[in-house]
Amino acid sequence: MKLKNRRSSIITAGLALVVITAGCSQGGTNSPAKDSAASTAAATKEKASGAASTKKIAIEYFAGATVPMLPPKEEDQIMKKINETVNVDLKMTIMTSTDAKNKLNVRIAGGDVPDIMNLPYRDYLEFSKRGLLLDLSPYKDQLKDMQQQLGDSWDDAAIGGKLYGIKNTANMGPRYRTYWIRQDWLNKLGLKAPTTLDELLKVAEAFTFKDPDGNGKQDTYGITGNGMAGFGPIFGAFGVPMTITDDLRGEFYVENGKVQNSLYAPGMKEALTYINKLISAGVVEPEMVASKEAQVRSSAYQGKVGIVFLQWPSVVKDEFMKEWKSINPNADWVQVAAIQGPYGRSNNAWDVAASTVTAVSQTLAKNPEKLERTLQLLKYMGSAEGYRLGSFGIEGKHYNLQNNKVVPTELMAKEGDLFFPYQFYGRNDETYLPVKFEKQIKWIDYSFNEPHTKVYTGGVDYPAGFNISDANRYIQEELIKFAYGKTTVGQYDQFISKLEQTFKYKDYMNSAEQYFKEQRLIQ
Repeated sequence: MKLKNRRSSIITAGLALVVITAGCSQGGTNSPAKDSAASTAAATKEKASGAASTKKIAIEYFAGATVPMLPPKEEDQIMKKINETVNVDLKMTIMTSTDAKNKLNVRIAGGDVPDIMNLPYRDYLEFSKRGLLLDLSPYKDQLKDMQQQLGDSWDDAAIGGKLYGIKNTANMGPRYRTYWIRQDWLNKLGLKAPTTLDELLKVAEAFTFKDPDGNGKQDTYGITGNGMAGFGPIFGAFGVPMTITDDLRGEFYVENGKVQNSLYAPGMKEALTYINKLISAGVVEPEMVASKEAQVRSSAYQGKVGIVFLQWPSVVKDEFMKEWKSINPNADWVQVAAIQGPYGRSNNAWDVAASTVTAVSQTLAKNPEKLERTLQLLKYMGSAEGYRLGSFGIEGKHYNLQNNKVVPTELMAKEGDLFFPYQFYGRNDETYLPVKFEKQIKWIDYSFNEPHTKVYTGGVDYPAGFNISDANRYIQEELIKFAYGKTTVGQYDQFISKLEQTFKYKDYMNSAEQYFKEQRLIQ
């Protein structure tokens, strides 16, 4: 779907695609409140139908995310707009995802819990089992406008027939990445961009051994990326969806109507054999296995490597483009289509289940007035105005509306990062990116239109006794050994056997089977 084709209908698309979520708060016990959800819903509805209260109600929103520090409350224009519109005194508690769960558990134990929580999906499952979350099903009539916008996704987070929260928009970050190649190097060596695995090896060898930068030294390499994730399109060419993060793991997806895990994919051994071929040929940057995003950018910008697996912002976002052009003004970076292999082609895995969920605390059932105002807040943030507020800021200041099109001002570029925490329901990049990055549309379009394999790993619950950290650590260590020839691919079956026996991976596979059936992804 072309992003540029969406630009003229930003408001309509924003309404249709924004994901509406609900809020959360818990009062310090680990057992459900005795009040019935139905009676509370009736009281809330009665309250909402009466005279509007003029009392300003304090509501706290808690989320784990990596975002810039918010401005002081008295200077926060977004918060001021929300407070005035919904008549609340909003408190935003945003901390890093790493710290968020520990802090939240401490607060729950101490009886000091936020009113609205945005939870990673697996934390949502855990909190619902502990009886901490309010069943939103009785409030569906009140939230019918949200349901019309959500469509089928309204019930995506349902558990046992009850709805404890609403899933946010799936993270589209994996769709940002492609291979980028030095077109000027290709021109100098008389080569074309690779489309097959054989061509990829040929170009990588030329970039490594044929002095593409013309400095008379053998100081360049063919390929790099952020660890093994930099081989994403190669795994894809062998029909093996692998995550783009630094940590390798088994991905769950559907193939031929059945649940499949990438570690068991028929093409995995062939993929590892080919990757080992690249590494043995000396065309992979030696530091790649330990590289992070910033290191990959540095190698690319400094002209050390000719093919990189990077997200479009790292190459063509204004500040990054300015940086690499100042270092190497003759460099001409272009995107490359996913490599064709014996199993097709795919850039990488896109985990459509790895979204967060916004849930309402069970203790709000004891406070109908606060619950009513919370629902009003959530409805506002899901409206066209609220969506634009969290995405683009204040109308007339950060953007203007012209024929239903959001036109950014210069101030949006300066202050736009401060809006991110107010995207209560995630963000629809198909409507958001064309506004924020109009100059980069052609590269964004290219990235989004490349093939990606949908996986659902983020939705699979961990069975009792299964330690995902230990399992993933073992997986990463062993796959790196196979890729770098420390262990032969002939020993791959032994690796799987130990994974199942020592790390209880079969239990995890069974949990995935159950999840896929519950989500009606398989029969």
